[in-house]
Amino acid sequence: MPRLLIVTSNSKDEPLRLQEEVRNIQEVVGSGSNFLIRHSPETRAKDRIDILVTDPPDILHFAGHGLKFGDVGISLTGDDQATAVLTAKDFAKILSNIARRPQVVFLNACYSANLSDAILPFIDAVIGADSEIQDQAAIRFSTRFYSALANSCTLGAAFSLAQIELKVSGYDESQIKLHMNSPATATRLIFYARPELMAKFCDKEDGGLDVTNGHYNIVLYVRGADQNVGSVSYEICDKSYRRKDRYWEVARSESPIFMVDDFSSTGEITIRIVAWARTNGTGVESTLSEALHRHYSNEPPRDDISEAINIIRSK
Repeated sequence: MPRLLIVTSNSKDEPLRLQEEVRNIQEVVGSGSNFLIRHSPETRAKDRIDILVTDPPDILHFAGHGLKFGDVGISLTGDDQATAVLTAKDFAKILSNIARRPQVVFLNACYSANLSDAILPFIDAVIGADSEIQDQAAIRFSTRFYSALANSCTLGAAFSLAQIELKVSGYDESQIKLHMNSPATATRLIFYARPELMAKFCDKEDGGLDVTNGHYNIVLYVRGADQNVGSVSYEICDKSYRRKDRYWEVARSESPIFMVDDFSSTGEITIRIVAWARTNGTGVESTLSEALHRHYSNEPPRDDISEAINIIRSK
């Protein structure tokens, strides 16, 4: 269950539309996702440190003001409601002294990219603006970014889609930067926000694909089901399968990834899954070729796999 902590800190002199940004993020992530969102509005600086220690997020999102002059940092609320500065140096000290650190820090504030050098050694990625950014541009960027993450896009893909959102809206997309501790982070880091159907071919002992009477033997499983999901039901949405062969229900106690290993197909079909928690179910639909592509997209390419997926897709 990915944890997103949104910290907001406004200014009486230069108020920002922070509530709109928070509301947009909450709406695009949606109640049906695995994301757990916590909002820390206008609390004292020390309270925000407490949150990072006691309830550390996977993504820390700050919305507010950055500093153009003086110390590199962001503006927070002090104990007496006056402005307090969290400098890049102090931010780095906080991150270096907590047991579980955020993977991504998104500083949606002017000049916030200047903090990257100080805090990047402790996390995977920092997103920030390297200049002054308009309020509406910041909101548009963050809304598109989290919409993409909530649909299980990689960090790099979500950032690129948010940049395109700025460009087509008439803003300078280059002013928001993504700094990573490794180029691989862009494609490696995915916050699986919803259950996804996955599929992989069964291999024979000689390494070839296991085919019976022209049908590929395939394993179905689920990626991204959070700990509240107790069972997953599968339905093959194709009349060519007899009713008794179209349904499975797998409990977590049987398989941590809800695996179905007695499935075979020779052509493209649609499969519907429902991940059942105590109070509700989350439904997802996918074609078989899409599920196969998701599984093999991060593996070294194999000609026989590519050929088999193309055969299934064409039938």
